[in-house]
Amino acid sequence: MSQVQGHPRRWLILAVVTVVAFIGNVHGTIVVVGLPRIVQGLHTTITTGLWTLTGYIITSTVFLLPAGR
Repeated sequence: MSQVQGHPRRWLILAVVTVVAFIGNVHGTIVVVGLPRIVQGLHTTITTGLWTLTGYIITSTVFLLPAGR
């Protein structure tokens, strides 16, 4: 039986991608938890804060994909 050879650093690549995905999720969670306080400090509505947060997440996702090339 022949063994399939993969990229020599495949485990390192997997670890880096996993850590980056985890940090991205933690960052999103921190912003969501802090949203009421942010909205209060900026004297705006929660709807405006949620739309701003959604725009930020979509924008960062769109620019993250080409940056990974």
